[in-house]
Amino acid sequence: SYGVGVHRCLGANLANVMIEVMIAEVLRRIPDYRIVGPVSRYATIGIIHGIEALPVSFTPGTRATAAGTDLTTLI
Repeated sequence: SYGVGVHRCLGANLANVMIEVMIAEVLRRIPDYRIVGPVSRYATIGIIHGIEALPVSFTPGTRATAAGTDLTTLI
């Protein structure tokens, strides 16, 4: 929760940008994803539209490593 008014979290805007970038990168890596089951939403959150479960299916690609480095060469 980011709070409201004077109690709003100072990092809320940064957190929102980070989430947007993360989702864009995940979708870039799995462009053929599809929802394969019922979406389960939290019933007790109120005004927030939280998702408890989102079953998806996609074709696995090559495994990404930290900053594009093949970590097996470091061992």
